[in-house]
Amino acid sequence: MALGARFIKWGLGLFIFGLLLSFGPIGHHVIGANHPTGDAFLHNISLWFACPWTMAIAVIQLGGLGMVALGLTRLQIRRVQTTLRRCFCASPG
Repeated sequence: MALGARFIKWGLGLFIFGLLLSFGPIGHHVIGANHPTGDAFLHNISLWFACPWTMAIAVIQLGGLGMVALGLTRLQIRRVQTTLRRCFCASPG
């Protein structure tokens, strides 16, 4: 159970860390708007994906959510195993 709880804790931590890192592409767009880059930069939202941080943020956040899912699965499997052991071991035989 401790391993599942650690997976959940670290997964949520990585997801929140990804939220903090998401200010990077926003800063990239704001700083780019201060320079003479032309109208395309200011009006084209798809240029946010030109920031090199975007893929790293997506990987960190998806990895964190994956860790949470694995941790919850591990906790649930452990609870089901404990319940089944109680049911079958405590039954009169």
